Amino acid sequence: TYANPALPSMFISELPENLINKIVLEPSEAEHQSSQIASMSPIPVIKADEKEYLNELLADFKLSVTALNTYLDCGYKFKLNNLYRLPRAKDAHLSFGTAVHGALEKFHHQLKESNKIPTKDHLLQFFSQSLDREIFTSAEKNKRKKHGQLILSSYYNYYFDQFTPAIATEMSLGRGSSVCLLEDIQLTGNIDRVDLINPKTKEVKVVDYKTGRAQTRNEIEGKTKNSTLHYKRQLVFYRLLGDLANNFPYVVREAELDFIEPEQGGKFRKEKFEITKDEVEELKNLIKQTMQKIRSLQFDRTTDKTLCQSCEFLPHCYPTGV
Repeated sequence: TYANPALPSMFISELPENLINKIVLEPSEAEHQSSQIASMSPIPVIKADEKEYLNELLADFKLSVTALNTYLDCGYKFKLNNLYRLPRAKDAHLSFGTAVHGALEKFHHQLKESNKIPTKDHLLQFFSQSLDREIFTSAEKNKRKKHGQLILSSYYNYYFDQFTPAIATEMSLGRGSSVCLLEDIQLTGNIDRVDLINPKTKEVKVVDYKTGRAQTRNEIEGKTKNSTLHYKRQLVFYRLLGDLANNFPYVVREAELDFIEPEQGGKFRKEKFEITKDEVEELKNLIKQTMQKIRSLQFDRTTDKTLCQSCEFLPHCYPTGV
């Protein structure tokens, strides 16, 4: 972390204008600040007292696939987001995604309980209730509500004859009495839905909902130029959780991404994968290597500035832009 009084807080932009007292820097001071920012190293210096604090935070740290992906993108963002957990406003698209997930969770929970497909009105009501728990401006909420009702109505119509009761929804692994250990590394994660494939062998399919633009299979598998492999890594991680969890009596045979936003033409996309043992072993090695770096307090900034453009910590790292 940089103890630099010249860098503005990331929260200044959220303060009312009348509470901000602006001070014009003398040219020499401004030049000095600009020089400091320009010379910021991608490898932040961690002092002894911060090392002690970080080691305390890591003592009970549990690694999720989201945290893993964050570290692989930018170690410094991982430190701020997953260890220090700096408070910040939740992005509107994330709040929207949470509301859609909440609606589908309630929908499938009711389907499981009654063994009867809830009506479309019930699904939209579940969405409205979930949306009310999120924080939006009035205009943003109206916009997201209309969009959510539109895509969920289309989703319901498209898949109506395919809805079947799930074993579980929003299954949490690696928390509470659930333990997921990879050697001495604690893992955790939430699975959106678990569907039974074969009751005799207890083989299941894990399903993860995705809002936003649907990715192609090649994008998911890392075969395109801008692919991050985040989605595929997430599916392999769920298979690993299922293998390791002490309270998961099933075998994950398939993993599926269920895209809730329709593509052009109104069609919906699902991409299903059979996760191989080799993929699981590769992920295990990646987790071990990554946790070794984390425990060694290696929190380097990314050198890929394209990732910084959409990062919520951009005003902290680069207050004058990148």
